[in-house]
Amino acid sequence: MRIVIAAENGKNLGFLLDNSRLLEVFPADDAPGTFHVGDIILGRVRDVVPSLKACFVNITMSGDKHADMAAGFLPFYDCVGVNAVMKPETVLPVQITAMPSGSKPCRLSAKLNIAGKYCVVGNGISGVSISRKLDNIVSSSLKDIVSSSKEAGSLKAHGFGVIVRTNAGRFATADAEGSENIEILLGEISELDSQLAEIIADSRTRVQGTVLYSSPGLLAQKIMNNEPEEVLIDESAVNNCFDLHNISIQGETRKVAGSMAVMGIKRQLDEGLARRVWLKSGAYLVIDHTESLTAVDVNSGKAVIKGRRNDDAVAAKMAYDVNKEAAYEVFRQMRLRNISGMILVDFINMDSEYTDKLSAILNSLADKDPVHAGFVDFTGLGLAEITRKKEGQRLEELIVDTAGAKL
Repeated sequence: MRIVIAAENGKNLGFLLDNSRLLEVFPADDAPGTFHVGDIILGRVRDVVPSLKACFVNITMSGDKHADMAAGFLPFYDCVGVNAVMKPETVLPVQITAMPSGSKPCRLSAKLNIAGKYCVVGNGISGVSISRKLDNIVSSSLKDIVSSSKEAGSLKAHGFGVIVRTNAGRFATADAEGSENIEILLGEISELDSQLAEIIADSRTRVQGTVLYSSPGLLAQKIMNNEPEEVLIDESAVNNCFDLHNISIQGETRKVAGSMAVMGIKRQLDEGLARRVWLKSGAYLVIDHTESLTAVDVNSGKAVIKGRRNDDAVAAKMAYDVNKEAAYEVFRQMRLRNISGMILVDFINMDSEYTDKLSAILNSLADKDPVHAGFVDFTGLGLAEITRKKEGQRLEELIVDTAGAKL
């Protein structure tokens, strides 16, 4: 795994690659003083709109440079026991959960949380929860360990809860190394617990617009979560827009030239914007976006049957093999293009025994997606229904300007 940072039209983008295959594209600009998703700010309620079951909260002072962030949208269901008394001029700490998009203001939550590498601690979390991506045995082991720890008692005293993340699954082993490493998880829980308690206490003595907690930028989060062997900084990168000095990087960091062309990133970006995506077998995907969903059609294309002609068993196996290859590519394209919402995939028709196998593969791929995704089922018409949470900008929004030209 490696991350490449390069500039396109004056803005830095990060490219996550695995064995030279492009997996993700994300904004890498992280200049001091910019807001991020996850920042906790002391806001003041401007308007309460009962019909929307929400309010608008000012999170900046008059004349602040973040004019587009002046008022955020706070739904009542994202409040912790304060919606009954919510009224104009109420001062409360809020956390940015989504940046402004078009005419939409930033989205806020009064359920505060701080994410670490192995867990998330928050005042909107109840008790001890474990990532659903971990199997039942590992999940049960981690829950028992954390629930019986003194750290869990401290969380309860503060009114907080904890979610143990997927990458903490390595601590559930019964050997000495696993027992020793569990202290890393418990230590992080204790640290985040103290930090959040201090933030809430600090909010009682601060003024509107105070940034109580600055979340790590997206670049720092990608490095922390993916642990790349290399972080390559292209000579085109605008260095004053990000800072790697305060980011813990386990792998090597070095400067390179012409990485976009040499590493095939430009070519893969073009493929990520194309309607048709070719597979190694000769089959291809056709990806279409609508207002309400994304449709993916799997076509056999140039894929050929290796075996006897008119052999139904061979044809059925060939259809499954193409669909299996297509399933992996569909999830790669979902991650690369950052497709969210409902995705309907029209696979090649198969026998029922192969449909069950493909369902298991789709469930496994959904579990591995770093963004919350799920395979629902095959519809009555045989379409695979997949859902994926919206996080960040889609690929075309990142690399295509407002005039429709690629940067």
